[in-house]
Amino acid sequence: MWIADFMLIVGRTMAGRATVEALHLNRPEQINLRRVLYAAGEHPPHVE
Repeated sequence: MWIADFMLIVGRTMAGRATVEALHLNRPEQINLRRVLYAAGEHPPHVE
């Protein structure tokens, strides 16, 4: 799940937290990319 500002991904279960950690989903490069996409109106992803 996303935290309030949509910059970090947080696992809700033990397996989810392990997956976030193993895949390095919150590495600095990813956070910077999310900031740029947010500024461009492309983040968070639109779910239909």
